[in-house]
Amino acid sequence: MAEPESPRRPEKPFWLPWFLDIPEWELEIQLQEYRTLPWHRSFRKLSMVLLLFMALAPLLLVALTSRAFLGVLPISLVYTLLAIFVGKGSRRAVEVAMLVFTLGRIAGVAATFVNLLTWGINLAWWLFFMERFWKAYRVEQARWQLIRVGSDINVR
Repeated sequence: MAEPESPRRPEKPFWLPWFLDIPEWELEIQLQEYRTLPWHRSFRKLSMVLLLFMALAPLLLVALTSRAFLGVLPISLVYTLLAIFVGKGSRRAVEVAMLVFTLGRIAGVAATFVNLLTWGINLAWWLFFMERFWKAYRVEQARWQLIRVGSDINVR
């Protein structure tokens, strides 16, 4: 008699580093307690807070040095809008946030192409933010799939 085949778990992508992987139990908690998790445990809310930080930090620095306020206002508005939509649970907003933040880090490196320390700081900053954005994206992607199939988990 043949043994029943065990259901196959989807393989994680080979290019995904270990620190970007979300354990199955953590993803379940993120989905089941989507609205009630505190901000420091919810990937979505943490991404929103980080985007608000990226919107407010340049404004505060410019206000303290009183230079080029209008120069940082547009990007601060972009980060604020992204934070609002990420907070509402838009996975497209998380994708745009990852793209905008990556382009910002590339611009930061290109502006200081000689200084290796700045490259390292930009890379560390990028990795820190991308980890949170990627995990928020994975939660939103799983939530979207559950909504699409009409799951009974309350994730709306």
